[in-house]
Amino acid sequence: MVQPIQGMKKVIFFQSMDDATTDGNELRLAFQTEHTLSMEREEIDELTKDGRLKDTGDISASIELTSYVAENDATYDLLKKSFKDNALLQAWEVDVTDATDGEYPATYVQGKLTNFEVSSSADGFAELSTTIAVNLTPQEGFVTLTPEEFTAVQYAFKDFGEAAGPAE
Repeated sequence: MVQPIQGMKKVIFFQSMDDATTDGNELRLAFQTEHTLSMEREEIDELTKDGRLKDTGDISASIELTSYVAENDATYDLLKKSFKDNALLQAWEVDVTDATDGEYPATYVQGKLTNFEVSSSADGFAELSTTIAVNLTPQEGFVTLTPEEFTAVQYAFKDFGEAAGPAE
């Protein structure tokens, strides 16, 4: 039976091009609220003496993302540094709805951030808005994640006093 995909089941992971980390916990931006992966083609429309010719150009893609800013989030720091340094980074949009042998469907991109905006209102959390201009064409494939990696910000059950650490 066909089921709609819940937006909260699609998560973005980021990594610098020279980082070999394979732990998804270190690549997932915390508190993501929304993202849009956009792909479009420019329309080519030329008038000739024989009539109008229409075609399309290459794919142009981008990812727009918003998230709440978390303290000590290494991925937030990566995005900020990548923007300031105009550095290429890689990203994966991962659908964590269903796995096959621990592999999840994903869209992989490489690109640069075109903007980096943090808004801080009096009645809410600080919020990051950013856009990645994607190079070439997004690629489809699979990534391997453990359940802990795509629920990185969710705390685990702890027994009485366990969160404070061992008693001295």
